[in-house]
Amino acid sequence: MVYPEKPNFDPIVLRTKSPLDWKESWAENPALIEENGKFYAFSADSPATRGGQIRISSDLIHWKYAGSPFVLEKRAYAKNKSTELFGNLYESFLWCRTFPGETNRPLLVKESGEISVQTLHCIRGKDRRFWLYYSMTGYGGGSKSCIGLAKADRVTGPYSAVGLIVCSKAGWRSPNAADPFVFEGENGLYLVYGREGMGLYLLPLDRETGLRTDGLTRADYDEKRCSFEEYFGKNIARGSVRGGSILYQKGVSVYDEEGMEHKSNFYTLLCNCGEGQIRSAKSASPEGPYLDLAGNEISASAVGTGELLFESHHWRKKNTNVTKIGRTALFRTSGGVGVVSYHAATHALKRPWPLCLLDRKKPLPYFLFVNRFLFDRRGNLLLHCNRFGGEQLCPISKEDFLGVSSGTYLMLRLDRDGKSAQGEKIVFTAKGQVQGAVKGFWRYENELVLTFGGETYRGPVLPFWCIEAKQAGISASLLGESGEVLYLNSLLAPEKN
Repeated sequence: MVYPEKPNFDPIVLRTKSPLDWKESWAENPALIEENGKFYAFSADSPATRGGQIRISSDLIHWKYAGSPFVLEKRAYAKNKSTELFGNLYESFLWCRTFPGETNRPLLVKESGEISVQTLHCIRGKDRRFWLYYSMTGYGGGSKSCIGLAKADRVTGPYSAVGLIVCSKAGWRSPNAADPFVFEGENGLYLVYGREGMGLYLLPLDRETGLRTDGLTRADYDEKRCSFEEYFGKNIARGSVRGGSILYQKGVSVYDEEGMEHKSNFYTLLCNCGEGQIRSAKSASPEGPYLDLAGNEISASAVGTGELLFESHHWRKKNTNVTKIGRTALFRTSGGVGVVSYHAATHALKRPWPLCLLDRKKPLPYFLFVNRFLFDRRGNLLLHCNRFGGEQLCPISKEDFLGVSSGTYLMLRLDRDGKSAQGEKIVFTAKGQVQGAVKGFWRYENELVLTFGGETYRGPVLPFWCIEAKQAGISASLLGESGEVLYLNSLLAPEKN
């Protein structure tokens, strides 16, 4: 059996004066790109890096700060400053500029010329340049936003904006032009975007330029030369949904109830609903409808729609390991490894915790996390519940599964109503029984099959690196017939009281 080598994760740290010391700390809304064997994570800005952040890694585990795609001064567009400087973001600045008294929320784009770039997603364009899709918002928690495209000859920039794609006004009467994610479909290039309010929207893009295929502008919409859907695109998820990303899969092996293999093409949508939930749905078309196993369209307005794949959880009773999960971005490496990047808050810091973390009224900082994703035998996307540590898919025998921790596992149950998940101890016996927190039966047939409570769960098994125990173990991601997700980790260290 191939266990991951010791990844030696960097310790999660709080803010230091220099971004060079942050590693994966303080990275909000991350998305990945690969270039020349290196991985680059583009993430939202912070007070020290208003033009966004870029991190570089050779293994998706260890990250180094690599600069900012837009080099901005505190007041980039103050009087007498050239609009060509600072990434050519003047058009974005004018749209998002917010005046004192316009809102009681924190201002992000100010009359004084101060600007702040939000969510970023970089791809390699057909012209071989790097295309960076960015969003800017006038004030925190608002919809006065825009999404634009900037280009550069090097992945680390500097980037220069070439045009706006979609703009939204304050007031939640339109989609929020935020959280851009661009993907290649079977017949074209697409932008999925949106944050809360009216949900997620889809726009086709020109493969040659990276801009809109129709050439429409906000002025066209305001002057009624185009319809709502023509300008904003197709609504693919309703309600308070954000951080959407879509992956097109061609020729995926799917097995029916008789074990016969079929090839299937489909689009998988991943998005964030509520506080710290990652949900998914599938479609045969990029425009949807995106449906869960029960045939429901994914919607934050309809409780329980979409497969709940991940949420705030703690494996142990007194440690909240991951919380406030946000902005998931699907990515497949040139070597075929599927991963999802996201930001999350965590208490997994070196103790003693600083006072700012002991005060639960103050927000926790965000960190960059990367987990594997994989598909079960029915073609449903599942996440690996642990941080990516270099693990590889490999044959795992029944003896391996039982032997690594004497059949003792911790189980996370993610129900469709999104209740906070807590680890429960269960034991697998050699006679096919399950004991402990649940009573049932199990078998192993190219995937783990677990039955209890009148429902059967199936899914893949793979190695993982247990950070707490500092050794490799076995993990499983299981999807039930009703859409409920279970995660299992072999119990490799004594439980802490």
